[in-house]
Amino acid sequence: MIRLLAFSVLAIFLFLGGQASAQVAACGDRGSIAEKLDDGYSELPVAMGLSANGSVVEVFASMTGTFTIIVTQPDGMSCILVTGESWEGIGAMKADLKI
Repeated sequence: MIRLLAFSVLAIFLFLGGQASAQVAACGDRGSIAEKLDDGYSELPVAMGLSANGSVVEVFASMTGTFTIIVTQPDGMSCILVTGESWEGIGAMKADLKI
């Protein structure tokens, strides 16, 4: 499952190219960012994984399809990497396939 999440995040970054780093909107406390995503966009965590460097990668998404990807570093600093629209869950995860 973590490999699937890592692959999905990598695919998003490859698709967006350099745009992902240009869209960094904010860094701060993870709790504050999560609260703002919930209050402002009705986005809640839908996926997460641990990267090789110890950072936690999370995808927040809403029922309307907006999404935000954040990374929390081991020192506790969280940063928004990218935001977007038209988020859809991956069917393979729903079917519990091992990839």
